[in-house]
Amino acid sequence: ITFRWSGVDDPDGDRIIDYHFELSEYPDMRWPLSPNFERLTSRTPSGGKARWTVPYTGLLNPATTYYWRVRARDATGVWGPWSRVFRFQTKAPGVPLDVRLEADGHGGFVLRWRANPEGEPPVKYKVYGSDERGFTASDREYLVFRGKGFCCTMEEYRNKPDDAPDTGLVRTPANLIGVVEKSELRVVGEGLELANTNKAYYRVVAVDGAGNESGPSDYAEVPRPHVWNHPPARVRVGQPFRWTPRVIRSIGDLRCRRSEESSYNAAFWDREELSFAPENLPPGLEQDPRTGTISGRPTATGTFRIEFTVSDQFGKKRTISWPLEVK
Repeated sequence: ITFRWSGVDDPDGDRIIDYHFELSEYPDMRWPLSPNFERLTSRTPSGGKARWTVPYTGLLNPATTYYWRVRARDATGVWGPWSRVFRFQTKAPGVPLDVRLEADGHGGFVLRWRANPEGEPPVKYKVYGSDERGFTASDREYLVFRGKGFCCTMEEYRNKPDDAPDTGLVRTPANLIGVVEKSELRVVGEGLELANTNKAYYRVVAVDGAGNESGPSDYAEVPRPHVWNHPPARVRVGQPFRWTPRVIRSIGDLRCRRSEESSYNAAFWDREELSFAPENLPPGLEQDPRTGTISGRPTATGTFRIEFTVSDQFGKKRTISWPLEVK
């Protein structure tokens, strides 16, 4: 949404260099709706011109009355009076509700949700997936501020170079999975060809018949650790075997940790680090504790089990077990 208004002339002939925009849910403008809606246009892409664009989709609810006003500032720093208060409503779908992941019975998950009764009726949905907790749903590449990047300890934080590749503003690929008409989509499991599936978190955006989009839903989260691929069911005795489990893990989000030097130590502190421990493997096979790769040459025929436990540093773990026939 872009707001526009007529430029004004200064009675003293001074140049108008800025506008102060406010939007509120109250007709008396007692409080701005949020910090996003009290802006100096000189500090936005509008560059001080007589217009302002809402920076993100979904910051305004459909079928809700909002109020806005604006005032001008001249080159000497003097503010003019506020304009009269304008009001409006947006026409768009409501944010999808009850977004959840349900097991599909084959080791994967189906994402399901329901339409919001508020706002315009949706005709389709856009589904997004990411390993970042609280991620921004985006159709295109965007920037994520990662602070000092991925850190596990304060010592690592202190010693990490400020220009490491994962620090500061990091270019992040689009996370759109696809567009669907039904209120469900399989997003976790083998055989999925859509981008951004087999991720830790998912959001949904509703789209109405005019192409207007809702804001993104709350995220649904895969229970972790979760292994989404399966080993082969049959192998030959004495032949090389190699299989690596594909595990969904979260990279966390930007958080601050306190230290003696500062209370503002921003980084992605909570990336899940995985380890693997074999519980039961066919003779001749072994598992790498860091990558989880199971490899070797089976030395005996029969029906065995591939069974191992995958854990993260926060104490979450899961034991995985599949049959393996060695002929």
